[in-house]
Amino acid sequence: MDRQTETAAPRYRHRLSNLPSCVVCSKVLIAPEASAFNFDGDVSYLWSCDYCGQTIVTNAVKAA
Repeated sequence: MDRQTETAAPRYRHRLSNLPSCVVCSKVLIAPEASAFNFDGDVSYLWSCDYCGQTIVTNAVKAA
C-alpha cells in the first residue's frame, strides 16, 4: 500500500480507488494539473506524478 492510501481516513479510501495511477511507479495521482474541454463534450485531463515526474492524459467521455 502506498503512503497516500495509508494516511487517508478510511471513509475516503474508496475515492482514491477512482483516481488514476502512475504508469511508471504505480503511485496514485491525486489531482490533474490541467483540463481541456473538447467541443464534442469530452474532457481531457493532464496528470503529473509527484514522485517520478511521469505525465499522462486521461479522457472523460460524455455519457450518451
